[in-house]
Amino acid sequence: MTATGWKIVRSYVADLREWARNIATQYTVAVVILVIGALLVLVALGFGVAAVFDFIETRYGANMALASVGGFFLIVGVAAVLVGQSLLKRRIPPLPRPDRQIEGLKRSLALPTAMHLLTNGRNAGRLAKDPVTGMLVAAAALVAIGWIVASRPLRSRAIDPDAR
Repeated sequence: MTATGWKIVRSYVADLREWARNIATQYTVAVVILVIGALLVLVALGFGVAAVFDFIETRYGANMALASVGGFFLIVGVAAVLVGQSLLKRRIPPLPRPDRQIEGLKRSLALPTAMHLLTNGRNAGRLAKDPVTGMLVAAAALVAIGWIVASRPLRSRAIDPDAR
């Protein structure tokens, strides 16, 4: 594989790593929020049990404070569980397509292929006999070289994963 081919492969591997890292981060955040929510629900249950017990025992007073704190933790815990579940139900982003790398490969292979066709011994004799074809081939080669030179900075940025 050529050096350009390896750059394209490394670029696609970098895209795949970023895709996988984003998915892992999404699931990590969701699991942490679910664990926090579950802990807060347990705390709320503890306060709720204590509040109900105290309410039955004394019929008002300190129990209102316990019920308020327990209700607060219950609401926060349920909200955290619902947020965590919604994060887990989000769609996974699609696998990145190697379109950018394929275009870079096409551009990198265009000039060597054209040069091979132009320098082939069989074509050289025909080109010398027909001046119009020779001029057309020369014009096409100039356009191809100009296109490659003009797109060179764009291509190096598109293929190099460190240029981000």
